[in-house]
Amino acid sequence: MKIISSTTIILVTSNIMLPIVEAGYLCPNSFISDELINSVKNFVQSHWGHQDLVHFKNRLGKDRWRIHINTIPPGHPGTSNSYGIFNSNQELVNVVERTGRGYRDCDIH
Repeated sequence: MKIISSTTIILVTSNIMLPIVEAGYLCPNSFISDELINSVKNFVQSHWGHQDLVHFKNRLGKDRWRIHINTIPPGHPGTSNSYGIFNSNQELVNVVERTGRGYRDCDIH
């Protein structure tokens, strides 16, 4: 089991860097840690003024996990979601952003 930490996700649309620290352990049958959830919620709250549109999905395919972050405030007509994709070794392998035109890769640093 590995720890995911000090990972920065850049949301392409907004160019805002989202640091995820103290992510805790991820394994195929576990939930995403409370520390990770709170870290993301606090970041979203501080930049967009709301937390209620942060969703965490445990499984995305056989060996994948995702973190779903909706960066559009309630009532806004647009959509912008980023997904953190994890492999079966609990490593962050990709981040994609869903836009009106489909999915595209985001930068991982």
